[in-house]
This record gives sequence, C-alpha cells and structure tokens, in this order.
Amino acid sequence: DCSVEGGLVCVNNEQKPGSRCLDYEIRFLCPKYTPTASWSSWIDRDDPSGTGDREDRENLEKGLGASMPCQNPEAIECRTVRTHIPASSTGQVFKASADCSVEGGLVCVKNEQKLGSRCLDYEIRFLCPKNTP
Repeated sequence: DCSVEGGLVCVNNEQKPGSRCLDYEIRFLCPKYTPTASWSSWIDRDDPSGTGDREDRENLEKGLGASMPCQNPEAIECRTVRTHIPASSTGQVFKASADCSVEGGLVCVKNEQKLGSRCLDYEIRFLCPKNTP
C-alpha cells in the first residue's frame, strides 16, 4: 500500500514464485507548497543533438509562448526523460547559468562532457503559483 503514513514497502518473499520487487520511488507533497502552488507537467522541448540538450527558459518561452506553465515559477525540477534520474545525479556538466535553475532552466553542452560522452535527454517542470483570491 502506498500511503502517507507507511510509504511503500515491497517484500520479495510475498511476491509470486520467481518474481521480485521492482525498484520503486516515492515523493511527498509537503504542506509548504499547498495550496498556493502546483507542479506543471514535464516539458521536453529539445532532444539531444550534436551540440547538446537545451531545456532553457529563453527557448521555452519563445517556443511555448502563451503555453508556458507560468511566468514566475517558485521552483524547478530537472530529470532524464526515460529513466527519471534527477539531472544532478547524472554526472553531466551543465551550463553555469542553466544548471537546473528557475532563471535559466537546464542546458547540457556536449563539448563540456567527458571525452566520448554526449548529453542525455532531459525534461523539466515548474512549480507554479496558483492564483488565489
């Protein structure tokens, strides 16, 4: 059962014969952000190219325009698209002004990575303030 009180526990010997628990992750919505803000959906504006992966605010605002989740986000989260590993845990180098920051977003530059490495595919989302009366 996945609950606030108990979290999530999977026990291998309680699974079907020959089955093992999968690797799960949980997260909590903390009272600090409710009810004044909510997370946007994940945005993957750019796929890694010869130069890198750019999920930066400037290009997001140009490309999404009025579809931008919010203009003044309170926070940002950055992760890889398929594995959902936080960008900060990948070991990759990001542009200083766009290293998963609210102001800059996330930019991975290929020629700043280890020799022979290329940028992973990243996505970002914003914590947007709700309009409260």
